[in-house]
Amino acid sequence: TANARLGLQISGIHRLEAGLTHTRMDAQYDGFGTKGLDEHGNNRLTTASLAWTAAWSEAQDTRLSFSRSRTRYETTPDPYRTTTTLSDLLLQHNLRLGAHRLSLGLERRGDALVNDPIDRSRHQDGLALGYGYTGGPHTLQVNLRHDRDSEFGGQTTGGVAYGYGFAPGWRVTGAVGTAFRVPMLYQ
Repeated sequence: TANARLGLQISGIHRLEAGLTHTRMDAQYDGFGTKGLDEHGNNRLTTASLAWTAAWSEAQDTRLSFSRSRTRYETTPDPYRTTTTLSDLLLQHNLRLGAHRLSLGLERRGDALVNDPIDRSRHQDGLALGYGYTGGPHTLQVNLRHDRDSEFGGQTTGGVAYGYGFAPGWRVTGAVGTAFRVPMLYQ
């Protein structure tokens, strides 16, 4: 495994960050079947990311990030190969007004799979809204998100959480929420 990260503070407001990770694994399994040869599962994962952050003020910040990962898995001597590519583009803006915090997120995810004869791709677009409050012993978080998947259609999810600090170092929290997860094409 190799991992590299680089960050550059362009100005007091703007920052760029880049990352790269590469992992290579060769897993060997005892041979079976007619050949009796050991099986090798070769897995290579490469992930690259780039992000721009702007701290407009103490109350506002924006982040734009892009990441792409590619996994290539193949076995020998029995031939099998699959390549999965995942990408994610995210724009998020946060606004803090005293004890209140508002956030807005726009996201696009892509998923592609090549496994002869399969060659498929799809995408998912998301819009997320969040509200948070912290005041005295009370905390409140409310989230709402809508996703539209090119294969599975649209789904709206959300969550609400409330916490109350009843003594120093003690807090009770209750939360409820829904989720929507589309399996990757590989899955």
